[in-house]
Amino acid sequence: MDTREIASSIQLGTFTARCIVLYVVPTVKKQHQTDQQEFIVQEEKANMSNPSVVKPDPSYVVPLLINGKEVTTKTTFPVTSPSSHKQVWSSSSASLEEVKSAVSAAKAAFPAWSKMKHSAKRNIFLQAANVVDARAEEFADYMKIETGAADNFSNGFNVPKMADMLRDVAGRLSAVMGHIPSCEEEGTSALIVKEPYGVVLGIAPW
Repeated sequence: MDTREIASSIQLGTFTARCIVLYVVPTVKKQHQTDQQEFIVQEEKANMSNPSVVKPDPSYVVPLLINGKEVTTKTTFPVTSPSSHKQVWSSSSASLEEVKSAVSAAKAAFPAWSKMKHSAKRNIFLQAANVVDARAEEFADYMKIETGAADNFSNGFNVPKMADMLRDVAGRLSAVMGHIPSCEEEGTSALIVKEPYGVVLGIAPW
């Protein structure tokens, strides 16, 4: 049986600290897909009931997530808190090889992801939002430690907004559809169909 990770995993948060990742493992046989999804959702629910206590740990290296696996790179850089001016942990530094590996994994997962029904994709985004809500304090603590964010920004805006945006995307998925435009020339017709285009490599500016 051929199983492949959805490489375009949903990673929650823009900071380098330990973040939850929610993903789906699609299989060739459809009857196994529901079981796999249910298992992962149940696993995340178990994790939500035991949130981590956030403390600075200079010995910890934040890994990359490539093809569903944590990858700690040879090259790392220290993450320093602007509040304490002390190192809180280190972060992996992606090289061109890691980039190529991530793109390859995403390309392998793309056929299954592109064929996935809107309802299934919507459920992934909604579950991700539920994870953010359940672990909001933990995510906010990461932000405050690493970026020096104020409480009213991290707890009061950024983390709740992350959950809101995930739900917003979930609600928009079913609205992605084609249409039949009016043609200028008599006797002609046209049909516009929207389809997943492919893998996109995005590099955040922070």
